[in-house]
Amino acid sequence: MEVRERERQTNREILTRLIDLTVYLARQGLAFRGDNDSNSSNNRGNFLELVNLFSRYDSVLKMHTENIGRVKVTKKRLQVSLLSNRSQNGLITALGTYIRREIQREIQEAEMYSTLLDETTDVSHKEQVSFVVRYLHQKQIKERFIKVCNIDTTTGQELENTVVSLLQKNGLELKNMYGQGYDGAANMSGMYKGLQARICTLNEKAFYVHCKAHCLNLVLVEASKSNKHFVTFFNLVEKLYAFRSGS
Repeated sequence: MEVRERERQTNREILTRLIDLTVYLARQGLAFRGDNDSNSSNNRGNFLELVNLFSRYDSVLKMHTENIGRVKVTKKRLQVSLLSNRSQNGLITALGTYIRREIQREIQEAEMYSTLLDETTDVSHKEQVSFVVRYLHQKQIKERFIKVCNIDTTTGQELENTVVSLLQKNGLELKNMYGQGYDGAANMSGMYKGLQARICTLNEKAFYVHCKAHCLNLVLVEASKSNKHFVTFFNLVEKLYAFRSGS
């Protein structure tokens, strides 16, 4: 029993350090893995390279990496390595679940929230929408990114189904929504079949506001048309984009 308890404690210490490394990479927006994570690779990816770096100064990680090396030499199966791609994905997923729960808790304490939704097309020409929640918590205005979703179409009906589904999956009640922020496209801002109108039929308190960032973009677009140099420049950029995306 004492041996097993020591193994559990050692695994907890190893896992604590790996969680800290995972949080660091996530906060910095760095990739976890590279093209080749084999032992012969000069660069095995940020996660494994950080583990090797810290193992020089940390006795717990040093002992863990040395045990892994000995097992590979003897060709025995290591019971727990915690360094595989699957383990890395598990750490990322667990941290994501924890963050979502914290966001949900804060929104439930705030009781009122607004939603921000924007659509875009990725490099593979698939439609996506990003979903953000804005709320007041402990006298601080917070905007929290929730999810990016793939959608089949961008109709008001499809977007409504997406919003309602996201709210349900995140434990948010539609009746507590007091604001909506979208662009001015018809499928978003339409008075009858737009997303904002459909949400208002479900909750009349969900006041729609045209996204100020999109308003500023429209102003800049119109202002740039008054100068021929701007027109020439953006026409060139558009042609380069069309050429690059079609090649």
